[in-house]
Amino acid sequence: MTLYNFKKINGKKKIIWIPNRGRGLREAKNRIGDLEKEVKQLLKKKRKIKVLDIGTGYGKILLELKKIFGNKVETYGINLEPRWNLKLIRKFAISNNLFSKKEANKIVPKVYIADAGKRMPLKSSSFDLIFALASVQYIPDKARFLEEVNRLLTKEGKAVIELQERKSKHPIEYRSLFEIWDAGKEINLIKYLKQYKGIKIKKSPREWHVLIMKKSKNFRFNLELINFINLNKICKSWWGTKSVYRMKD
Repeated sequence: MTLYNFKKINGKKKIIWIPNRGRGLREAKNRIGDLEKEVKQLLKKKRKIKVLDIGTGYGKILLELKKIFGNKVETYGINLEPRWNLKLIRKFAISNNLFSKKEANKIVPKVYIADAGKRMPLKSSSFDLIFALASVQYIPDKARFLEEVNRLLTKEGKAVIELQERKSKHPIEYRSLFEIWDAGKEINLIKYLKQYKGIKIKKSPREWHVLIMKKSKNFRFNLELINFINLNKICKSWWGTKSVYRMKD
């Protein structure tokens, strides 16, 4: 997958950034809620907060939050592939006039290259706001990811996660991207998640759901990951990773 494309404008090359990797606060508001408002609410309780974006892409949301709140927010991002790094985010910030070259060297978020479905290289109870937009669908171990989010949240913190647990355009056997089975019967994912303290679920404006999480003690799902399938490797027009779990005995 390319990082960006080039287009000639008035005889000069101009970078055309991939739109779905550069979603900002406006797009987030239409999909998971008002993140700017969430930050304002948290800043009423603390003078400074830490924010983590899972699957940050070009880091546009983090850059916009930094533009609005300055040093009141510390911004961090997770990307899976090494090429989606700090250097790329800095280039995006400058190219899109979010910050000057001088500012970008100081303002860009700290980016970790890691699999969000495994233990992330971040300190427990250290983030006040964690969000994920259009990224959970790609995580192989989605249950472990949600456990990690809980681990990273502060006591007063909040996570806003776009689940993207279904894809209606996929064939029926691949529509569910987060499956739970018990004794040969499929368990309703949303009902299963709702039983856990600290988790609330709301309907997304799209076909899936948004998960709202607060910190819970000893948070663990009673699930075993059986397999995961990268659907894009079956068909190039299919997106997402199907994760299949069974209830532990």
